[in-house]
Amino acid sequence: MVMQRLHEDDLAGKLLRDGGWDHLNLPAIADADQEVPIGRGVVHRRREGDALHPARESLARLVVVKGEMGSLAFSAQYLQRPVPLLGNLVRREWISWYDNAPKDRLGTEIVQSWDVASTTGGRNDYSVCTTWLVDNRNYYLLQSLARPVGVSISEASIDRLSARTRTQPYSDRGARCRSPSRPGPQSKPGAGRSRPNWHHT
Repeated sequence: MVMQRLHEDDLAGKLLRDGGWDHLNLPAIADADQEVPIGRGVVHRRREGDALHPARESLARLVVVKGEMGSLAFSAQYLQRPVPLLGNLVRREWISWYDNAPKDRLGTEIVQSWDVASTTGGRNDYSVCTTWLVDNRNYYLLQSLARPVGVSISEASIDRLSARTRTQPYSDRGARCRSPSRPGPQSKPGAGRSRPNWHHT
């Protein structure tokens, strides 16, 4: 059987877990030095970091592909190394629901992040804005907005939404993500109460 990996529980993954198979793994970028027997006494040697077929897809091209499809899909389809969801950047157990978001206070931040669609078409992604309240290492999703493809997203419209979001009330319910690895903003000793800091990404 010849196939590229898609996820941990694809057919190749099941067969490998069951055992009884000789496994030839050819990642697009070698993750270690490798010797691949290709005939009688003939071995193809790859060094760590080598592209599998530089004439077809160079390392520079593979970097571009990784940026286009994302590291999760690239790891599976090009490196033959499916990444479990629990091993991804955000883990499922970090996400929960909240009933009451904390109020703005010293040491909190409100972060507004935009992912703007660059192409038009009925099957393309929307432009999406999410607004988060950051309290220490807890991230509270306060609001999400999706605009259809083709609606212009200008810097002025982003500024208008930011200004409107600062004053309008939020729903008391939403999703919370806690990251144990990233420290949150620290309060300055002696500072008085202030409005949250605002950031765009």
